[in-house]
Amino acid sequence: MTASPTFFPQRATLPAASRETSERGHLRRLRGLGRRFLPAALGALLLVGCAGTRAISAKERDQAAIQYDLGVEALRVCDARTALEHFQQAVRTDPELDVAHAALGLTYHISFADPLKAIAHYRKSLELKPKSPEVNCNLANVYLDLGRYDEAIALYEKALEDILYKTPFIAENNLGWCHYKRGNIEKGIDHIRTAIIANPRFCLGYRNLGIIHAEQGDAAKAAENFALYAKHCPDSPDAQFRLGVALLKTGEKAGARAAFEKCATPIPEADGDRGAGLSKGCRQVQDRALLEECRRYRQLMAEE
Repeated sequence: MTASPTFFPQRATLPAASRETSERGHLRRLRGLGRRFLPAALGALLLVGCAGTRAISAKERDQAAIQYDLGVEALRVCDARTALEHFQQAVRTDPELDVAHAALGLTYHISFADPLKAIAHYRKSLELKPKSPEVNCNLANVYLDLGRYDEAIALYEKALEDILYKTPFIAENNLGWCHYKRGNIEKGIDHIRTAIIANPRFCLGYRNLGIIHAEQGDAAKAAENFALYAKHCPDSPDAQFRLGVALLKTGEKAGARAAFEKCATPIPEADGDRGAGLSKGCRQVQDRALLEECRRYRQLMAEE
């Protein structure tokens, strides 16, 4: 992959699962999210099973929404296979449920590294809801990982054209990273800086700038951006580790030692943090690997 989908780029969060269990409650949630379904009155016919076509009933749409919610909850506890099953059941029940196709795209891309299936479901979601900036951004992420930069850039730019897009700094950052991977360093940096101006607490933007400066041999600027990354995401072992490595390269051994000490010490998980979703729980294995690396650096510095 050209960039880690876990960190570069950040993906849009799936809508939170509804806490309402009644059919009426789920239908209200569907309408509230603005999902557009082809009215049965217009004769919208969907393929189901092995033969024949039929219209989707309101009950089936509600059942599909419940399956979607169950899939979201499974993702929150990092159970990608169960999530996949629920999302698949949702689109089997209601092939017009755009968010379920988007969720399948995200799951195939992040959890199963299957870009072709991810692209297919993202495209289907966009057929049903063409102007979704979040889905355009997520589809662009797949093309970014595949090195299909022109296609990714076009989709990021399309997402940014939507003035109602709630998190444009995500697409702006991703667009900058895409330009950087394409070889346009300054343009990439400019877009990522624009993302940070829009959201000064945007950890991923500082991380990306730090990586770019590190790869360009500017350890001081790398350390500066990794310090901001660590400031805004103090519980991130990755932030502390990257800051420590950058400080070592600038000769600031005391600061490096402090950073490695922080990332070598696991942070106790509060009861409310369990199953916190894609942003926390699903990175446990990766965090453990970083923990060991931080401890290795700490030990090497102690032996000097």
